[in-house]
Amino acid sequence: MRHRLQYDTLINHVPHFHAQAELADQEDEYRVLAFYEAKSDLVMKKLLTEWNPAVTRKELEEEAEAVAMRQNSTIDMVKSFFGEDLAMLERDIKERKIKDRILEASVSMS
Repeated sequence: MRHRLQYDTLINHVPHFHAQAELADQEDEYRVLAFYEAKSDLVMKKLLTEWNPAVTRKELEEEAEAVAMRQNSTIDMVKSFFGEDLAMLERDIKERKIKDRILEASVSMS
């Protein structure tokens, strides 16, 4: 963060007269974000254990096709990375299903 401030001063000619205060503020923001990330990971692990949504072969294949499209790649290359059975994509699909379920519940509560 300190290097970014120095770079900003040198390249963009933006003086940072209170660099220490800026760094302290950024550190507090990053601490809050890190706490949120750690907490959301723990919540997701708990929900994966409790809800454990099913993932079909068709969903795995659709996700593999989407990955191939996004990466401008082929299904064969995706399979070589994620495995022939595409099992490594399963957690992503489960997490998306959980997020969708939470979003649907929150929208219906509104």
